[in-house]
Amino acid sequence: MKEIPKKQILINYLLGLCTQNELDQVEGWLDESPEHVQILEQVLREIRLTKPPELNKTHIKRSVFQHIEAGNQERIRPLKPNKHNNSWAVKAVAMVSVFIIALSLTFNIESTKTAAPQPEKLPLQQRNLAYGQTSTFRFSDGSVITLNGGSSLKFPEQFEKDKREVYLEGEAYFDIAPDKNRPFLVHVGNTTTRVLGTSFNIKAYDNDKEMQIAVVEGKVGVTSNSAPSTKNPEEQIVLEKNQWATYHRSGTLVEQGEGDIWEQIAWKDQVLIFNNKPFSEVAKMLERWYGTEIIIKGKELKDAKLKGKHKSMSLEQVLQSIQFVLGIEYTIEDQVVTIQASEK
Repeated sequence: MKEIPKKQILINYLLGLCTQNELDQVEGWLDESPEHVQILEQVLREIRLTKPPELNKTHIKRSVFQHIEAGNQERIRPLKPNKHNNSWAVKAVAMVSVFIIALSLTFNIESTKTAAPQPEKLPLQQRNLAYGQTSTFRFSDGSVITLNGGSSLKFPEQFEKDKREVYLEGEAYFDIAPDKNRPFLVHVGNTTTRVLGTSFNIKAYDNDKEMQIAVVEGKVGVTSNSAPSTKNPEEQIVLEKNQWATYHRSGTLVEQGEGDIWEQIAWKDQVLIFNNKPFSEVAKMLERWYGTEIIIKGKELKDAKLKGKHKSMSLEQVLQSIQFVLGIEYTIEDQVVTIQASEK
Protein backbone atom coordinates (compact mmCIF):
# COMPACT_ATOMS: atom_id res chain seq x y z
CA MET A 1 0.00 0.00 0.00
CA LYS A 2 1.28 3.43 -0.89
CA GLU A 3 2.12 5.95 1.83
CA ILE A 4 -0.45 8.65 2.59
CA PRO A 5 0.56 11.74 0.61
CA LYS A 6 1.59 14.72 2.67
CA LYS A 7 -1.35 16.82 3.83
CA GLN A 8 -0.17 19.82 1.82
CA ILE A 9 -0.20 17.70 -1.34
CA LEU A 10 -3.83 16.69 -0.60
CA ILE A 11 -4.70 20.36 -0.08
CA ASN A 12 -3.01 21.25 -3.38
CA TYR A 13 -4.97 18.44 -5.06
CA LEU A 14 -8.26 19.85 -3.77
CA LEU A 15 -7.29 23.35 -4.87
CA GLY A 16 -6.08 22.29 -8.33
CA LEU A 17 -2.46 23.19 -7.61
CA CYS A 18 -0.78 19.79 -7.94
CA THR A 19 2.11 19.08 -10.28
CA GLN A 20 1.75 16.16 -12.70
CA ASN A 21 3.74 13.86 -10.38
CA GLU A 22 1.62 14.87 -7.37
CA LEU A 23 -1.57 14.21 -9.34
CA ASP A 24 -0.41 10.71 -10.22
CA GLN A 25 0.62 10.08 -6.61
CA VAL A 26 -2.72 11.21 -5.12
CA GLU A 27 -4.94 9.49 -7.69
CA GLY A 28 -2.99 6.25 -7.43
CA TRP A 29 -3.42 6.41 -3.67
CA LEU A 30 -7.18 7.11 -4.04
CA ASP A 31 -7.54 4.04 -6.29
CA GLU A 32 -6.47 1.71 -3.51
CA SER A 33 -9.28 2.13 -0.96
CA PRO A 34 -12.52 3.98 -0.22
CA GLU A 35 -10.97 4.85 3.16
CA HIS A 36 -8.52 7.08 1.31
CA VAL A 37 -11.45 9.05 -0.09
CA GLN A 38 -12.70 9.54 3.46
CA ILE A 39 -9.30 10.95 4.44
CA LEU A 40 -9.51 13.35 1.50
CA GLU A 41 -13.02 14.39 2.60
CA GLN A 42 -11.66 15.18 6.06
CA VAL A 43 -9.02 17.44 4.53
CA LEU A 44 -11.76 19.10 2.45
CA ARG A 45 -13.81 19.82 5.58
CA GLU A 46 -10.77 21.37 7.25
CA ILE A 47 -10.17 23.64 4.26
CA ARG A 48 -13.78 24.82 4.33
CA LEU A 49 -13.47 25.77 8.01
CA THR A 50 -10.21 27.70 7.60
CA LYS A 51 -8.77 30.29 5.26
CA PRO A 52 -5.05 29.45 4.84
CA PRO A 53 -3.06 32.67 4.27
CA GLU A 54 -0.74 30.97 1.80
CA LEU A 55 -3.48 30.40 -0.82
CA ASN A 56 -2.73 32.05 -4.14
CA LYS A 57 -6.19 33.06 -5.38
CA THR A 58 -4.95 34.11 -8.82
CA HIS A 59 -3.30 30.72 -9.30
CA ILE A 60 -6.37 28.87 -8.08
CA LYS A 61 -8.67 30.89 -10.30
CA ARG A 62 -6.49 30.23 -13.34
CA SER A 63 -6.52 26.52 -12.53
CA VAL A 64 -10.32 26.52 -12.14
CA PHE A 65 -10.80 28.14 -15.54
CA GLN A 66 -8.48 25.54 -17.10
CA HIS A 67 -10.64 22.76 -15.64
CA ILE A 68 -13.85 24.40 -16.78
CA GLU A 69 -12.52 24.90 -20.32
CA ALA A 70 -11.61 21.22 -20.44
CA GLY A 71 -15.36 20.48 -20.23
CA ASN A 72 -16.47 16.86 -20.47
CA GLN A 73 -13.14 15.72 -21.90
CA GLU A 74 -11.16 16.44 -18.72
CA ARG A 75 -12.88 16.89 -15.35
CA ILE A 76 -9.94 17.63 -12.99
CA ARG A 77 -8.23 14.47 -14.40
CA PRO A 78 -9.43 12.01 -17.08
CA LEU A 79 -10.74 8.70 -15.74
CA LYS A 80 -8.30 5.91 -16.51
CA PRO A 81 -9.95 2.86 -18.14
CA ASN A 82 -9.15 0.20 -15.56
CA LYS A 83 -8.12 2.03 -12.43
CA HIS A 84 -10.38 5.08 -11.83
CA ASN A 85 -13.66 3.39 -12.64
CA ASN A 86 -13.97 2.41 -8.97
CA SER A 87 -16.96 4.12 -7.36
CA TRP A 88 -14.82 5.69 -4.64
CA ALA A 89 -12.40 7.13 -7.19
CA VAL A 90 -15.28 8.64 -9.17
CA LYS A 91 -16.60 10.10 -5.93
CA ALA A 92 -13.23 11.71 -5.21
CA VAL A 93 -13.02 13.30 -8.65
CA ALA A 94 -16.59 14.61 -8.37
CA MET A 95 -15.85 15.99 -4.93
CA VAL A 96 -12.83 17.90 -6.18
CA SER A 97 -14.78 19.26 -9.16
CA VAL A 98 -17.59 20.59 -6.98
CA PHE A 99 -15.17 22.13 -4.50
CA ILE A 100 -13.11 23.96 -7.14
CA ILE A 101 -16.17 25.27 -8.98
CA ALA A 102 -17.68 26.49 -5.69
CA LEU A 103 -14.37 28.13 -4.87
CA SER A 104 -14.34 29.90 -8.23
CA LEU A 105 -17.85 31.23 -7.62
CA THR A 106 -16.73 32.57 -4.25
CA PHE A 107 -13.85 34.40 -5.90
CA ASN A 108 -16.18 35.81 -8.56
CA ILE A 109 -18.56 37.11 -5.88
CA GLU A 110 -15.72 38.64 -3.87
CA SER A 111 -14.32 40.24 -7.02
CA THR A 112 -17.73 41.74 -7.87
CA LYS A 113 -18.09 43.16 -4.39
CA THR A 114 -14.65 44.73 -4.61
CA ALA A 115 -15.26 46.20 -8.06
CA ALA A 116 -18.72 47.63 -7.39
CA PRO A 117 -19.55 47.97 -3.68
CA GLN A 118 -23.25 48.44 -3.00
CA PRO A 119 -24.22 51.50 -0.94
CA GLU A 120 -25.51 50.60 2.49
CA LYS A 121 -29.18 51.34 2.98
CA LEU A 122 -29.72 53.81 5.77
CA PRO A 123 -32.09 52.56 8.50
CA LEU A 124 -35.44 54.33 8.58
CA GLN A 125 -37.16 55.87 11.56
CA GLN A 126 -40.96 55.83 11.71
CA ARG A 127 -43.45 58.18 13.32
CA ASN A 128 -47.10 57.19 13.65
CA LEU A 129 -49.91 59.52 14.66
CA ALA A 130 -53.28 58.51 16.02
CA TYR A 131 -56.42 60.17 14.68
CA GLY A 132 -57.06 63.53 16.29
CA GLN A 133 -53.35 64.46 16.40
CA THR A 134 -50.99 66.52 14.24
CA SER A 135 -47.24 66.84 14.50
CA THR A 136 -44.48 68.88 12.84
CA PHE A 137 -41.06 67.46 11.92
CA ARG A 138 -38.11 69.74 11.19
CA PHE A 139 -35.12 68.29 9.33
CA SER A 140 -31.47 69.33 9.31
CA ASP A 141 -31.71 70.57 5.69
CA GLY A 142 -34.38 73.10 6.72
CA SER A 143 -37.38 71.15 5.41
CA VAL A 144 -40.55 70.99 7.52
CA ILE A 145 -43.20 68.27 7.30
CA THR A 146 -46.54 68.56 9.12
CA LEU A 147 -48.21 65.17 9.62
CA ASN A 148 -51.97 64.83 9.94
CA GLY A 149 -53.86 62.45 12.22
CA GLY A 150 -53.87 58.73 11.36
CA SER A 151 -50.68 59.09 9.31
CA SER A 152 -47.25 57.49 9.24
CA LEU A 153 -43.92 58.92 8.07
CA LYS A 154 -40.69 56.98 7.49
CA PHE A 155 -37.42 58.85 7.09
CA PRO A 156 -33.66 58.31 7.60
CA GLU A 157 -31.85 59.80 10.57
CA GLN A 158 -29.73 61.69 8.05
CA PHE A 159 -30.48 62.32 4.38
CA GLU A 160 -28.14 60.84 1.78
CA LYS A 161 -25.64 62.94 -0.17
CA ASP A 162 -27.51 62.74 -3.48
CA LYS A 163 -31.17 62.69 -2.40
CA ARG A 164 -33.63 63.28 0.42
CA GLU A 165 -36.18 60.49 0.67
CA VAL A 166 -39.24 59.81 2.85
CA TYR A 167 -42.21 57.42 2.82
CA LEU A 168 -45.75 58.53 3.67
CA GLU A 169 -49.01 56.85 4.54
CA GLY A 170 -51.89 59.21 5.29
CA GLU A 171 -51.65 62.97 4.88
CA ALA A 172 -48.85 65.50 5.23
CA TYR A 173 -47.98 69.05 4.26
CA PHE A 174 -44.44 69.52 2.94
CA ASP A 175 -42.41 72.74 3.04
CA ILE A 176 -39.17 71.62 1.38
CA ALA A 177 -35.93 73.59 1.54
CA PRO A 178 -34.34 74.18 -1.90
CA ASP A 179 -31.34 71.98 -2.81
CA LYS A 180 -30.71 71.56 -6.53
CA ASN A 181 -28.16 68.80 -5.89
CA ARG A 182 -30.46 66.70 -3.69
CA PRO A 183 -34.02 66.20 -4.91
CA PHE A 184 -36.65 65.47 -2.28
CA LEU A 185 -38.58 62.25 -2.96
CA VAL A 186 -41.87 61.33 -1.33
CA HIS A 187 -42.99 57.73 -1.87
CA VAL A 188 -46.74 57.20 -1.45
CA GLY A 189 -48.41 53.98 -2.55
CA ASN A 190 -47.53 53.49 -6.22
CA THR A 191 -46.39 57.07 -6.82
CA THR A 192 -43.23 59.08 -6.24
CA THR A 193 -43.32 62.87 -5.93
CA ARG A 194 -40.01 64.58 -6.77
CA VAL A 195 -39.18 68.18 -5.85
CA LEU A 196 -36.12 70.42 -5.43
CA GLY A 197 -37.77 72.95 -3.12
CA THR A 198 -41.46 73.78 -2.82
CA SER A 199 -44.62 73.51 -0.71
CA PHE A 200 -47.29 70.92 -1.36
CA ASN A 201 -49.82 68.62 0.28
CA ILE A 202 -50.28 64.86 -0.17
CA LYS A 203 -53.36 63.02 1.03
CA ALA A 204 -53.17 59.22 0.70
CA TYR A 205 -54.95 57.32 3.45
CA ASP A 206 -55.03 53.53 3.15
CA ASN A 207 -58.82 53.36 3.40
CA ASP A 208 -59.34 55.89 0.59
CA LYS A 209 -59.59 54.68 -3.00
CA GLU A 210 -57.77 57.75 -4.27
CA MET A 211 -54.83 59.93 -3.26
CA GLN A 212 -54.22 63.56 -4.09
CA ILE A 213 -51.22 65.86 -4.53
CA ALA A 214 -51.79 69.64 -4.39
CA VAL A 215 -49.07 72.27 -4.96
CA VAL A 216 -48.98 75.52 -2.96
CA GLU A 217 -45.70 76.97 -4.27
CA GLY A 218 -43.08 75.93 -6.80
CA LYS A 219 -43.21 72.83 -8.96
CA VAL A 220 -43.32 69.06 -8.40
CA GLY A 221 -43.04 66.03 -10.65
CA VAL A 222 -45.23 63.00 -9.93
CA THR A 223 -44.40 59.59 -11.37
CA SER A 224 -46.45 56.41 -11.25
CA ASN A 225 -44.31 53.49 -10.09
CA SER A 226 -46.67 51.10 -11.85
CA ALA A 227 -45.56 52.51 -15.22
CA PRO A 228 -43.21 50.34 -17.34
CA SER A 229 -40.27 52.75 -16.96
CA THR A 230 -40.32 55.55 -14.41
CA LYS A 231 -37.30 57.16 -16.07
CA ASN A 232 -39.32 58.18 -19.11
CA PRO A 233 -40.26 61.86 -18.66
CA GLU A 234 -43.49 61.31 -20.62
CA GLU A 235 -44.76 59.17 -17.75
CA GLN A 236 -44.27 62.00 -15.26
CA ILE A 237 -46.75 64.83 -14.78
CA VAL A 238 -45.60 68.24 -13.57
CA LEU A 239 -47.75 70.27 -11.17
CA GLU A 240 -47.27 73.96 -10.43
CA LYS A 241 -48.81 76.43 -8.01
CA ASN A 242 -52.57 75.88 -7.35
CA GLN A 243 -52.58 72.68 -9.41
CA TRP A 244 -53.51 69.27 -8.15
CA ALA A 245 -53.70 65.66 -9.36
CA THR A 246 -55.73 62.69 -8.19
CA TYR A 247 -54.41 59.14 -8.49
CA HIS A 248 -56.02 55.77 -7.92
CA ARG A 249 -54.29 53.71 -5.22
CA SER A 250 -52.87 51.52 -8.02
CA GLY A 251 -50.94 54.51 -9.36
CA THR A 252 -53.26 55.31 -12.27
CA LEU A 253 -53.84 59.03 -12.87
CA VAL A 254 -57.53 59.86 -12.45
CA GLU A 255 -57.62 63.59 -13.13
CA GLN A 256 -55.71 66.87 -12.95
CA GLY A 257 -57.10 70.24 -11.93
CA GLU A 258 -56.25 73.84 -11.20
CA GLY A 259 -57.81 76.44 -8.92
CA ASP A 260 -58.27 77.24 -5.27
CA ILE A 261 -56.63 74.49 -3.19
CA TRP A 262 -57.31 76.07 0.22
CA GLU A 263 -59.80 73.33 1.08
CA GLN A 264 -57.09 70.69 0.63
CA ILE A 265 -54.50 72.32 2.87
CA ALA A 266 -56.62 74.14 5.48
CA TRP A 267 -56.21 71.28 7.97
CA LYS A 268 -52.62 72.35 8.76
CA ASP A 269 -54.02 75.64 10.11
CA GLN A 270 -56.62 73.81 12.20
CA VAL A 271 -59.41 74.72 9.78
CA LEU A 272 -61.93 72.06 8.78
CA ILE A 273 -63.59 72.69 5.40
CA PHE A 274 -66.06 70.61 3.42
CA ASN A 275 -67.42 72.12 0.25
CA ASN A 276 -70.45 70.29 -1.14
CA LYS A 277 -69.19 66.90 0.09
CA PRO A 278 -71.38 63.85 0.81
CA PHE A 279 -72.00 63.34 4.51
CA SER A 280 -70.21 59.96 4.29
CA GLU A 281 -66.97 61.76 3.28
CA VAL A 282 -67.47 64.43 5.93
CA ALA A 283 -67.79 61.65 8.52
CA LYS A 284 -64.34 60.31 7.49
CA MET A 285 -62.85 63.77 7.91
CA LEU A 286 -64.40 64.10 11.37
CA GLU A 287 -63.10 60.66 12.40
CA ARG A 288 -59.54 61.61 11.49
CA TRP A 289 -59.88 65.11 12.90
CA TYR A 290 -61.28 64.17 16.29
CA GLY A 291 -60.12 60.57 16.68
CA THR A 292 -63.60 59.14 16.93
CA GLU A 293 -65.79 56.62 15.15
CA ILE A 294 -68.88 57.88 13.33
CA ILE A 295 -71.82 55.68 12.33
CA ILE A 296 -74.38 57.11 9.92
CA LYS A 297 -77.68 55.30 9.64
CA GLY A 298 -79.52 55.53 6.34
CA LYS A 299 -78.20 55.77 2.76
CA GLU A 300 -80.08 58.99 2.07
CA LEU A 301 -78.34 60.69 4.97
CA LYS A 302 -74.92 59.39 3.84
CA ASP A 303 -75.44 60.92 0.38
CA ALA A 304 -76.65 64.30 1.70
CA LYS A 305 -74.28 67.14 0.63
CA LEU A 306 -72.69 69.43 3.19
CA LYS A 307 -70.92 72.74 3.04
CA GLY A 308 -69.13 74.23 6.02
CA LYS A 309 -66.02 75.81 7.55
CA HIS A 310 -64.98 75.24 11.15
CA LYS A 311 -61.89 76.59 12.88
CA SER A 312 -60.73 75.26 16.25
CA MET A 313 -64.18 73.92 17.10
CA SER A 314 -65.01 70.92 19.27
CA LEU A 315 -66.69 67.83 17.84
CA GLU A 316 -69.89 68.72 19.71
CA GLN A 317 -69.94 72.18 18.09
CA VAL A 318 -69.44 70.75 14.60
CA LEU A 319 -72.21 68.18 15.13
CA GLN A 320 -74.56 70.90 16.32
CA SER A 321 -73.82 72.86 13.15
CA ILE A 322 -74.57 69.80 10.99
CA GLN A 323 -77.70 69.14 13.03
CA PHE A 324 -78.97 72.63 12.21
CA VAL A 325 -78.38 72.08 8.44
CA LEU A 326 -79.55 68.47 8.00
CA GLY A 327 -81.92 68.05 10.92
CA ILE A 328 -80.09 65.04 12.38
CA GLU A 329 -80.05 63.37 15.77
CA TYR A 330 -76.82 62.06 17.28
CA THR A 331 -75.48 60.37 20.37
CA ILE A 332 -71.87 60.20 21.63
CA GLU A 333 -70.79 57.23 23.72
CA ASP A 334 -67.20 56.00 24.31
CA GLN A 335 -65.82 57.99 21.37
CA VAL A 336 -68.46 56.52 19.04
CA VAL A 337 -70.90 58.94 17.38
CA THR A 338 -74.15 57.53 16.03
CA ILE A 339 -76.08 59.78 13.63
CA GLN A 340 -79.51 59.31 12.15
CA ALA A 341 -82.20 61.44 10.54
CA SER A 342 -84.39 63.29 12.98
CA GLU A 343 -87.81 61.75 13.57
CA LYS A 344 -89.45 65.15 13.85
